[in-house]
Amino acid sequence: MLDWEVAGPGDWRFDLVMLAFGCHIRPDSCEPAASALVTEAVRSQCPDDVAALMMACQVLRLASMIAARSPDSAAKACGRMVAALDRWLR
Repeated sequence: MLDWEVAGPGDWRFDLVMLAFGCHIRPDSCEPAASALVTEAVRSQCPDDVAALMMACQVLRLASMIAARSPDSAAKACGRMVAALDRWLR
């Protein structure tokens, strides 16, 4: 099933960063080799500051969704995301 809820035109690198974001915050959701491949693709295709901004946007999007659905778990979830993405966000 395809989810077209947030589909729209944009920078293809954002999609690549979204994939890497998922690999890093949910490492159990993908094979380590796939995560490494996606991470390398982001590093080679996106300047560090652009990748960091796009990762931060993903953190904010997910944090907003979590805060709306489960406010009591938002702070803990954000802490886990930042820890998983530390090297991207620095």
